[in-house]
Amino acid sequence: QIDAEIQNAIRHYSRRANWINERRGGTITTVSGTTWYTEIDLTTGAGLEDSPTGTTPSATANFKELIKVNYAKLEQGAIDWPLLRQSYLEFERLVEGNAVTGTPNYYTTFAGSFGLWPTPGSAFTVYISAFFKPTVPTADGHESVWFDEHLELIENSATRRVAFKWLHDKDLGATFALLEKEQEDLLFAEGAARTTTGRLKATVL
Repeated sequence: QIDAEIQNAIRHYSRRANWINERRGGTITTVSGTTWYTEIDLTTGAGLEDSPTGTTPSATANFKELIKVNYAKLEQGAIDWPLLRQSYLEFERLVEGNAVTGTPNYYTTFAGSFGLWPTPGSAFTVYISAFFKPTVPTADGHESVWFDEHLELIENSATRRVAFKWLHDKDLGATFALLEKEQEDLLFAEGAARTTTGRLKATVL
């Protein structure tokens, strides 16, 4: 039960976009006539999961593990240009009844897939920075980026789960819930500090 609850704690926090599951510079190589893609090459990018003691990610990731795209651009030779995000509904309206192929300008994500429009007319490289769920350890001795960066959060979360679900000890569970909340606040405070400019902007009320 302890191993299972450690895995559940990692899955829980991996579902939320945060600085631990950032991946920069993964790529898709498009295929002429193909609108939707399900895998991204992560070997071209970088993230905390590449750390020496962390679990090395597989060479590719499925888009069902995607949490959020931060940035996407098209690379063609020496020319790069940002891709514009469309909602899934807007994207489908562009695609329906429109057999246009060429250089993509728009992207969307839906149902574990990454879509491009216009449908690529040749091979392009799509560069993507996004939040992806990290690898979950499945056996003793397996490492995790969460063990490297926020071990105490995972320990407290797993202990709370064991206390409530298996020991039926509400007092113990409540104690570790408070400790988990403290670590969770630290996780997201650190994320905010990493991404904000540090400049305040006045707002007229």
